[in-house]
Amino acid sequence: MNLNQHVQIATLPYTGHEPCIYWGNRGFGVRVYPSGAKKFVLSYRASGRKRLLTIGDYPAISRDKAEDMAAAYRLQIGEGGDPVLENRYSVTATKAAPKPNLTAKKTVAALCDAYLSLHASKKRSGDTDERLIRLFVRPAWAKLRVDTLTRAQVAMLHAQVSMKTPGQANRLLAVIKTMLNKAKIWGFVPENYGNPALGVQMNHEESRERFVTPEELPRLAAAIEQEPDIRMRATLWLFLLTGARKSELLKAKWEDVDLVGRDLRIQNPKQGKPHVYPLSTRAVEVLHQPPRFAGNPFVIVGNKAGQHLVNISKPWSRVRKRAGLSDVRLHDLRRSVGSWLAISGHSLLEIGKVLGHSSPKTTQIYARLTDQVARIALEGHAERMISCTRR
Repeated sequence: MNLNQHVQIATLPYTGHEPCIYWGNRGFGVRVYPSGAKKFVLSYRASGRKRLLTIGDYPAISRDKAEDMAAAYRLQIGEGGDPVLENRYSVTATKAAPKPNLTAKKTVAALCDAYLSLHASKKRSGDTDERLIRLFVRPAWAKLRVDTLTRAQVAMLHAQVSMKTPGQANRLLAVIKTMLNKAKIWGFVPENYGNPALGVQMNHEESRERFVTPEELPRLAAAIEQEPDIRMRATLWLFLLTGARKSELLKAKWEDVDLVGRDLRIQNPKQGKPHVYPLSTRAVEVLHQPPRFAGNPFVIVGNKAGQHLVNISKPWSRVRKRAGLSDVRLHDLRRSVGSWLAISGHSLLEIGKVLGHSSPKTTQIYARLTDQVARIALEGHAERMISCTRR
């Protein structure tokens, strides 16, 4: 029997053959014993020999956790490590018989590789995680063993980044916390390891309410139209017309666009499930503008063959400088969509649905604007009532 995702581990029977192992993908399997006990295992080759590593007991650990651990072991094995041999020496080694120099690493650099491969690659914000790790984590700690990191080191790195960009420092701290939690699952640190990022206080961040006002929009529109790159003009207009996130729009493929039904379907958005952005008539017109190349599936093509546009910070800086809107960030264009919908009288529920918010709390930033609409509506209602009493 193949160990596919539909197989119930608890129901796997002992076949009478030894070893009784049900195999899945890439050497991952479940070994069943005559007693009915079950263990997750990983088969691999090291130093020219076939090895069978016991990952853990079922149901003490779940299948998902076991597969994560197996993936982490594969990374170590790929670097020349031999987990079975390492475990053997951890039990039998003595001072007279020193442990051999196995190349399986438990450094922060190795943990970064594992995190980016096994976790960040599945996240919508994976590119942001990679950037934070590349800019801050690797330069500071790459050669350190993970289990030697201290709270003081984490707090110091957070404080250093906070001096220039407090918000970015908070994103960095969140990544470090998650990465060190995963380190325990992936075997980089002992089970009783205390995450040193816990207890480091994040910076206070004010909720940002900047959006493009009706008075500012004509200047922004004119600045966009002066941008020489048609890809940038189309991208910025689509931000304003759809409210899509930066990564969602830049990574959108033509297969995600329905020009007849007028929909943009995001397959892997922030909330973890597909979200559909309706396309207005104007948005459909804009989608006909950017160039299309054979072999490139992306709506906004990049400078390299087969890739999407990546870095738009410089053109965006030019546009907002021409418009005299130096304090407007790219994400504020998405916030502008929500704000304009609120001013137009749409409910928080409708705004959240348009923008694909996974939590009502995220949409609360627009509550003040919808309250203004309600106030205006009641003022008009009061005037109409009073006018009736004067007849």
